[in-house]
Amino acid sequence: MTTAPMAATWHGRPAWPTKPSTISVLVRARIEDSLVAMREARDAPLAMPRLIIPLLQVNMRTGQMPPKDSAGKTYLKAPVNGL
Repeated sequence: MTTAPMAATWHGRPAWPTKPSTISVLVRARIEDSLVAMREARDAPLAMPRLIIPLLQVNMRTGQMPPKDSAGKTYLKAPVNGL
């Protein structure tokens, strides 16, 4: 007869959550807040990525390039005085 392995316990409780829903919402929020703060501090001195405007234009079109003009060429438009 085989027996199931015993779960690790701490003061009679499981040593780790058995379901994701048992993790405190407040703990998750605090971890998320610290991650956001760390990312914002890391990214603050960085310049905007050079290809962000073309990337957004293609992503907004679900990966499709803009239609060709009358000469058969495809152009991505970038604001001159915007960003």
